[in-house]
Amino acid sequence: MGNCNACAPDVSDPLVGLPTLHMGFRVPKAMEVEMDAFWKGHEAFMQAHQKMGTEGGDEKPRLLEFYVSKGMEFKNPMDPSSGETGFLIYMMSETYITPQGIANHFELAGKHWDGFKKLPEYLKNYGIVSQFGSAKVLTCLSDTATPFVTTKGSSCLHISMRVPVAKEAEMDMYWKEHELVARQTHVLGTIGDDNKAPRLTSFYIAKGKEMKDPMDPTSAETGNLIYQMSETYAAPEGIPKHMEIMGAKWAGMATLPQKIKDYGLLVDIGATKVLTNFSEPSLIGNPTIHIGFRVPKAMESEMDAYWKSHEAFMRSYQTLGVIGDDGDKPRFLEFYISKGAELKNPMDPSSGETGSLIYMMSETYLTPQAIPKHFELAAKHWDGFKKLPEYMEKYGIVTQVGQAKVITCFQETGLPFQISKGSSCLHMTMRVPVAKEAEMDSYWTEHEAAVRKTHTMGTAGDDSKAPRITSFYVAKGKELKNPMDPTSAETGTLIYQMSETYAAPGGIPKHMEIMGANWAGMATLPQKIKDYGLLVDIGTTKVLTNFSD
Repeated sequence: MGNCNACAPDVSDPLVGLPTLHMGFRVPKAMEVEMDAFWKGHEAFMQAHQKMGTEGGDEKPRLLEFYVSKGMEFKNPMDPSSGETGFLIYMMSETYITPQGIANHFELAGKHWDGFKKLPEYLKNYGIVSQFGSAKVLTCLSDTATPFVTTKGSSCLHISMRVPVAKEAEMDMYWKEHELVARQTHVLGTIGDDNKAPRLTSFYIAKGKEMKDPMDPTSAETGNLIYQMSETYAAPEGIPKHMEIMGAKWAGMATLPQKIKDYGLLVDIGATKVLTNFSEPSLIGNPTIHIGFRVPKAMESEMDAYWKSHEAFMRSYQTLGVIGDDGDKPRFLEFYISKGAELKNPMDPSSGETGSLIYMMSETYLTPQAIPKHFELAAKHWDGFKKLPEYMEKYGIVTQVGQAKVITCFQETGLPFQISKGSSCLHMTMRVPVAKEAEMDSYWTEHEAAVRKTHTMGTAGDDSKAPRITSFYVAKGKELKNPMDPTSAETGTLIYQMSETYAAPGGIPKHMEIMGANWAGMATLPQKIKDYGLLVDIGTTKVLTNFSD
């Protein structure tokens, strides 16, 4: 695709021509707490007084995109090994349906956002680039004017350029060729494989005349144009793959360093991540860790102490939630270890106990990078880590470390689950031949549909009508011969892990009753457990350790 310099067609797209709003700040590290609070106050205002989507009028201004990203500035933004400057970059990107939406946005901000009065001072002290409605979308990847699916923590790519008007035709063609290559080689959305086609959750380039006072649309023009590229990715790995593909397929990549030198105002190649926006991360696709032990009753005191020490480590060296840095304290949305007596027939609580205990660990992380960091920190700071191989050999039923990712879940957003100690649990772990993947995916997707119609997420409600679930998902991944070594060979089977926690013990029998009546898959569950089951726990375990008190 390196010879497309003369062949970039215009693409008909509802996004093209929509007005945008961008601000880029370069802030001393010492200002981080103040600036984070400023933008979080802005987010709260946006949540209350704007809306995402095309429906309705602009009394509440309508947006298709809104986020503020933050990250360290690099000495050479094209080379992350160049070292940090000691400054932070904050980049705000907003796309509106109409120009009137931007005017209304500023009117509402003046009335309802306390931070608005600080904005001129911050622009003067820290502003690198700012344009308020003068730049409109020039190129984009989406063919429909639907809200972008950008989530908190998403990795970003931004390039802001100040270009002489005389260069407009050349620069327009440059970015349209870039769009053409992106359309042929990338995917818009969260589904796909970044190693083949990077997954973009938002992508466009906006262009507009630079104003002498960007806060005043009636001010004079400078004679320059602002080009603003804003991209967000479903995973950090998408950005280096994007750079690799563009280097091979886009002739413009060869001249990008010179253009940055001549026109660049702000360049961010994966250094910033979304700090604030309208959405929370989707749970789908998030990597998980699960370890299931079958332990003799005589080992109970030792094993309880072992997992409680693990909880202490987790509290000190991990972060529950979406804000943070996985290179420092890995971020996760779910963590608990449950314990209970193993039953002879887990589908029948009257069948009697085997004399063994089941311990089930369940963890859900925001990014794949968090999992190796978790293990690195565990090796340094958790004394129990050196016992883990021995315990896995003696007591392990199932182990998967990052291979299984969430495929079905209850809540649409990846907020941390609200799991309490003592919560009753339901777990099923299955080892399934790869040939059965499509069938099993459909099976669990239908299960999710039935749960969504008949259950409640959270602690409010009545379990006799709709069981209250405090966490729910099914994860799937390839089984490795050595699950602790991601480079080990695959076994040719898949692991499916269902993990559910309930607000009260009564929720589980009601769940089983409802699913028997509303989910056709319940009829085949006993046979599936017989054929594929590794661990089955239907209300016998309760949460022993987690982040709650």
